[in-house]
Amino acid sequence: AQIMSCKFLEHSGSDADAIEAINYARMMGAKIASCSWGGGGYNPILEEAMGESGMLFVCAAGNEGLDNDVAPHYPSSHDLPNLIAVAASDWNDNLANFSCYGAESVDLAAPGYWIVSCVPENMVSWFAGTSMATPHVSGAAALVAAEYPDIPLYPGAEGSREGDLTVKDILLLSVDRGPS
Repeated sequence: AQIMSCKFLEHSGSDADAIEAINYARMMGAKIASCSWGGGGYNPILEEAMGESGMLFVCAAGNEGLDNDVAPHYPSSHDLPNLIAVAASDWNDNLANFSCYGAESVDLAAPGYWIVSCVPENMVSWFAGTSMATPHVSGAAALVAAEYPDIPLYPGAEGSREGDLTVKDILLLSVDRGPS
């Protein structure tokens, strides 16, 4: 697997900047996007860019502790077949108290509490959030795609047929199911 960084947020960023990054990543041949950003409102142009990209988007579900079925969080709440919305779990494999959730709009949870991450000047620090959980899932998606390069990334992807097992399916079928 190869990694390409497409930074469009620093002090600010817009949906137009996100679309530019998506288009660049697509042009460069990216297959999976790890999206540890969000919180803006619904944007049909962003949804269209994501939907038409041919990429699998792994998106942070948000850190407001809200039900995304009731209060959508974008881009993770876009209703797209090529999107996986990721909540954060704590060290006991429970939903983290800050994590957004949603029976219909959030697909799975990954470790997102007390995660060690790199910071400038060759340092590390501890963080929490669905932005910390998302890279676990996008990394797993990249490993599955590398191991099985001939399977489609998501249902409806170019070259896929009805009933094909996809990278997204493998991830969603592989989770530990907690109590409803």
